[in-house]
Amino acid sequence: MAELEQVISSAFWGHSNGVLVLNDSGLLWRSRQTEAQKKVAKEDLVSMLWSAIGPKQYHLKVTTRGGKTVRFTGLKQGDVDLIRTFSRDTLGREMEEERLASSGGNWGHMQFQGSNLNFVVQDQGVAMDLPLDLIAQCAMPGKNEVELQFHEDDTVAGDEESLVEMRLYIPGDADDGMTAEGLKDEILERANISHVTGKSIVELDESMGTFLTPRGRYAVELYGSFLRMHGKTYDYKILYSNINRCFLLEYPNSTNTAFVISLEEPIRQGKQGYPHLVLQLARDEVHIDVNLTADEIKKYNGNIHERMSGSLPQIVATLFKFIMGKKVYTSGKFTTHSGDRAVKCAVKASSGVLFPLEKSFMFIHKPTTFIRYEEIDYVEFQRYAGQSGSSASRNFDLLVSCRGVGQEQAYETVFSAIDRREFPELSQFLTSKKLKIRNLKDTQSAATAGGAAGGAKERANLDDALGPEEGEGDFVGAVTALHFSADGSLLYAAVGCTLYVYDTTNGTMFVSPLPIWSHGTIHGMDVAQSLALCFGQKQLALVSALPTTTTSIVQSSSPSSIIATECMDWILDARLLVDDVVVDDTALLLPMVAVGLAHNMVHIWDPSTRTTLQTFQCTERTILVRPA
Repeated sequence: MAELEQVISSAFWGHSNGVLVLNDSGLLWRSRQTEAQKKVAKEDLVSMLWSAIGPKQYHLKVTTRGGKTVRFTGLKQGDVDLIRTFSRDTLGREMEEERLASSGGNWGHMQFQGSNLNFVVQDQGVAMDLPLDLIAQCAMPGKNEVELQFHEDDTVAGDEESLVEMRLYIPGDADDGMTAEGLKDEILERANISHVTGKSIVELDESMGTFLTPRGRYAVELYGSFLRMHGKTYDYKILYSNINRCFLLEYPNSTNTAFVISLEEPIRQGKQGYPHLVLQLARDEVHIDVNLTADEIKKYNGNIHERMSGSLPQIVATLFKFIMGKKVYTSGKFTTHSGDRAVKCAVKASSGVLFPLEKSFMFIHKPTTFIRYEEIDYVEFQRYAGQSGSSASRNFDLLVSCRGVGQEQAYETVFSAIDRREFPELSQFLTSKKLKIRNLKDTQSAATAGGAAGGAKERANLDDALGPEEGEGDFVGAVTALHFSADGSLLYAAVGCTLYVYDTTNGTMFVSPLPIWSHGTIHGMDVAQSLALCFGQKQLALVSALPTTTTSIVQSSSPSSIIATECMDWILDARLLVDDVVVDDTALLLPMVAVGLAHNMVHIWDPSTRTTLQTFQCTERTILVRPA
């Protein structure tokens, strides 16, 4: 028997036009532009309601099992008649008219019906029907107000308008007892905004840092595929797929560090969108517990541990990098006249800090501005008056003109009130990036380019070895201990409780990272031949079979092995007694280790037997210089 089928040539599902097909098995909608489709099986149909939404426009609402609804708009009178007949004769469903409130009144009751939130006007019917899955955020901007924010439809054309926010007023003396806070809580629960399944991997208390954008204190929870920000007024659930990149940027002359999260789709507070989240962190030493089992931690290859210890910004960057799987970029090679990585300036009336990175400008924080070098048409130095001592020449401005990309028009940004002493370094850096500088000759004739400070040069050389620059390498973590191989071809770098080995000739990682402990921080290191002694807090470890040159690696029966122990007191220093290092025909014999402890004691430790052979009491704080 042939299958009965009716076709409606034009029907909208959301903002997309398509074809609606009715047959024995149910309803099928197919998009005209894409391969998207929506299917409602006959056995899942609960009800079909039609309503007139204009002189010649009709709307069809299909309710399925579980209370979910599917809506089709743009229908004509003939389409409604065809659907009504087909539904009755073939699908066994009577299609009824839905009564709508069309008087224009804005006073009524909010009712939950399945997966919808309805605004019902008494004695008139439904005035507004909101699918809960379209609600992205619900907050209380005022005592009796509830603000609804909606997911932005990325299929909407640039010149087309769509609803992104709505506010509801709930009087405190409502007859049904509903309050603004009660409605907000129920919407959050039914829309699954506040409800989170599964345990969080890491929890960062709101006291650990302050968000500059959006301004306020938020507790941050990291899950497997998303992060959650919980504040007093707003809650946000941000998928990792919506995060483009992160930055860890040190403020000049400050004890604070900015951690920037750049989003594909911005979060909103009212009319204000935030494409960049700026978290200000103090450089405090902290301990953060990770809620993962030992087996779950193994998949992070020693980069994440049960307890993360160290500087707060470095720990946050490490957690975000490896849990989210996103790169975290640090400052590039630019240095100011005083050795900082950013210049103080202003955008319009707001002061902030400009970071010239390897592939972009980042201004923090109001407004947070991100400009790629590839989007820049030209830059221009303004108000630079050379060496004169007048007050007018103490500062200069940097104008950045960007090309129009796609539907975006060309625009200009002016970074003003930059200290004139920053001109030589800034102009040299922009020239090295091959940016077009309109008036470079004029400004250079009024200034003498200066070199960077020696300390800044040393830091740049270290960055070359570890590769933190955007586009050339990404953030690994804070370096807490360094040591070179005997010939200088290898650099041993401790990051947290992991040991990295780098080739100093090209800055690449020479072997895979080697986790020393499950938690803690390596604060010091001593290296002799293929042995590395690492210590930190109360922990001590001897690593053997390390590579010693770029041309030969020490051979052993197994890869690098670790002999670890924990001392009774904090370790101030530890040294290999290198006179005892002996290589026979078969193996490397392990030397004794001198360990200086906090309370004026020195232990002689035998790594072969993992025992303390001797203990010496000192009269002053222990400093180990060389074996006696």
